[in-house]
Amino acid sequence: MKKILIGIAALFLIMAAIPAIVWLPSAVASVNPTREGGENNAENKKSPESGAEPSENEFLLLCADGSKKAISEKEALSGAVAAIIPQDCAEEAGYAIAAALCSRLRFLREGRSSGGAACELCEKGGDVPVCLSKEKACENFGNEFYAACEKYADYGLNTRLEYEGKTLDARIFKSCGGITDSAADLLDEKIPCHESVPSPWDMTYGIKSTTSYTSEEAKKIISEKFGIKNIPDSAADYIKIKSKSKSGAVISADICGEKKTGIEIMNAFSLGSPSFDIKAKGDGVVFTVSGSGVPVGMSICGADGMARQGSDRTEILSHYYPDCEISSDDAS
Repeated sequence: MKKILIGIAALFLIMAAIPAIVWLPSAVASVNPTREGGENNAENKKSPESGAEPSENEFLLLCADGSKKAISEKEALSGAVAAIIPQDCAEEAGYAIAAALCSRLRFLREGRSSGGAACELCEKGGDVPVCLSKEKACENFGNEFYAACEKYADYGLNTRLEYEGKTLDARIFKSCGGITDSAADLLDEKIPCHESVPSPWDMTYGIKSTTSYTSEEAKKIISEKFGIKNIPDSAADYIKIKSKSKSGAVISADICGEKKTGIEIMNAFSLGSPSFDIKAKGDGVVFTVSGSGVPVGMSICGADGMARQGSDRTEILSHYYPDCEISSDDAS
């Protein structure tokens, strides 16, 4: 028992060090948990005007310098996995995460994303999945880590997540407050297999953050991001939460008399999650944020926690994507 507790504590420290990913289409403006994007190799650089077009078995990467290049499925998925999993990710969780990421990338490539993402992967982050280069992953986390990511990617590429014969738009985030939200409730969007499910394993990691803004800073953000000019003098009147989801994420709030979503506020104030509380403190406001990422789909912390308690990749995927059809040609 003592060894298990020490292991969980070590895992928490590692997970807490991973920055949050913003990763939903820009139409619903969300946040992705991710590591720092990789650097582009000079030999692979192409100008933005080069018109790099991926083949049927490739993905398009937006490089840190603004150029674009086509990369293989293996490179794309290995880099996406490397960008988000903890360094000591439980093996079965790694397989499940890779399968979900692959399904998400395939969904984007097939062009059914309601957000119409302009590029399928990016080295810097933004509104699309992040891809960490092999060089950067090995430099930061070691060769063994990247080799594990490639192993997980092999499984993901040989696995399909579908609903009624169509590729699943598998959303994924870092951590929630013990339960996920349905896409219909939080995003006002119907996504198959994205219902609210328990995720008590997240509570072990207890990811929380606090972000403060002075009154002047908050007023500037409200004015620039929302176009609101008539801002009350009292910070206590800036934002008033109206409703929350099952996970504790803000569904709607009042900003100076105008209705906004929690995700809109999260993006405007650069918060790690739409699961937040706000209060006036001195000459400003303080956001207390729980979890990381938009809590719809699979929780990375939850998947890791399930695997550490003995669940296999199929059980993890079936839990977070209920009614999903899972098929695999991989024998590992």
